[in-house]
Amino acid sequence: MDGFPKAKTSKLESPYLAVLKPVPTGQSRIYLLAGIPGKIIIANNCVLFERLDRNIVLPVFEVGMTGGVDEKGAWLFDPVSNEYFRDKARVYGGGGGSGETIAELSARHVLQHRVPQRCSNALDIDTVVILNPGLKPAE
Repeated sequence: MDGFPKAKTSKLESPYLAVLKPVPTGQSRIYLLAGIPGKIIIANNCVLFERLDRNIVLPVFEVGMTGGVDEKGAWLFDPVSNEYFRDKARVYGGGGGSGETIAELSARHVLQHRVPQRCSNALDIDTVVILNPGLKPAE
């Protein structure tokens, strides 16, 4: 996609993404299948998700989703759809609400990195939404 990153990224510059740990060998991931429309929000150096009810929640992504920063700001990349997204991008994907709070999700030790407090503080509702690989721009 034209105008998107070719610049180097670093963990210090990249926004926080809640990304699941890889599935252990011999196991498989169970995906939620609801259609999830919404908007990517990048605030407090965190990738968040605005649901249709306009509440901001924590999106949880599959292994492979990455974020970075270039001269235009922060971005998010989905390698399955080969799409880049920036702040306020309207998106559509598969997934669903797990019904978990951040503390409940963290207690299961399924995230690659702990959710920073700044990200928790930016939420309207302490809940997570699971977004499957293959996120697309909303039409």
